[in-house]
Amino acid sequence: MKIGIDKISFYIPNYYLDLKLLAQQKGLPLDKFETSLGQNKIACLPPNEDIITMGANAAHNIIEDNDNIDLLIFATESSFDQSKACSIYIHNLLKLNPKCRCIEVKQACYSSTAALRIALNHVKVNPNSRVLVINSDVSRYGLNTQSEPTSGCGAAAFIISKDPNIIQFDDISGFVTKDIMDFWSPNYIDGALVDGKTSIKYYFDTLKESWFKYKELSKRNLLDHHKLCFHLPFSKIALRAYKQLCNLENVEFDSEIVSSGLLYNKDIGNTYTASLYISLLSLLENSEEDLVNKRIGFFAYGSGCVAEFFSGTVTENYDQNILNNLHFNMIDKRESIGINKYEYFYNFSKSYPLDGSQLILNYNSNSKYILMEINNHKRIYGISDKLGKMVNKEKAEFKLVD
Repeated sequence: MKIGIDKISFYIPNYYLDLKLLAQQKGLPLDKFETSLGQNKIACLPPNEDIITMGANAAHNIIEDNDNIDLLIFATESSFDQSKACSIYIHNLLKLNPKCRCIEVKQACYSSTAALRIALNHVKVNPNSRVLVINSDVSRYGLNTQSEPTSGCGAAAFIISKDPNIIQFDDISGFVTKDIMDFWSPNYIDGALVDGKTSIKYYFDTLKESWFKYKELSKRNLLDHHKLCFHLPFSKIALRAYKQLCNLENVEFDSEIVSSGLLYNKDIGNTYTASLYISLLSLLENSEEDLVNKRIGFFAYGSGCVAEFFSGTVTENYDQNILNNLHFNMIDKRESIGINKYEYFYNFSKSYPLDGSQLILNYNSNSKYILMEINNHKRIYGISDKLGKMVNKEKAEFKLVD
């Protein structure tokens, strides 16, 4: 039975920071982050959006008549609740069938691929099932930190089913786990703690280990894969990773193997769990080649750490089922913001009430689903009108800076 991604989309907020402004603030050459990281812009989250609203927006693009979804998996490392799964909020916002399991999974950025594996196995056992997987994150490292240029936010959503319209996955994969402290986010700290050198070292080490295991099981070599997609904390890591595989396999390095999959990330930034699957969309929607029946290799990495190398084959009708115009417009029509507003957005979560009092949120954004208020320790979500304004809610009591 053929099982894989039947529909796929992503969502990012309507605001971005040009990294030239951040470089200028830090007294660095304007092209510093483009040169060192391969990054141009980072997506910025306004006060009335979060991982729930981004995930719901991404899923809204691919849901038709509830799509008979019987399992919803939400993958994130930015969860705000230690008990209730984010998938339940989204299940309600999307008005899905109540006869649906909803769970949340976590293992850093790898959790989206863990969710994929759960979904594939679910459909294998239940061939008529359709599983909605949502990956949504906000990359926060703290203002004025070394890792700040690799911030970002976004969500990717896809439906796993039999006879998929986008890509069919294999059962074969190579995977590895190691107990390391390269990146972690204690509950009592706002943002992540990072050992950058260690993280990059284990990214490459586990790439090699998972690749060799995959190669052993699949009997395939590197040239059997037409393109490759990588987990992207920053874009240039994919080029370095592919070059290492080329050296291992004595294959000539060709940047075109990975370059189409980097284009969206360059202008969005780090999206943690969503990055690998936004990279897949970037490849499918920006490649000038016909990818029908072409094998794509994937490397998933989650700090801490778990890594996996796997592959899939693009289906015949993929180009009729991707939403490239929607995604192109989403990226191109965003609003550029300055450092002051960027920092205001970043710091706004510090104003969330810790005593259960009410905070009403109102901000014009292009998000269909919005965080409307926080009250009595509850997050209350709703649907905006076409102008991005809240429906039937009072005006907020705060002003945003320019």
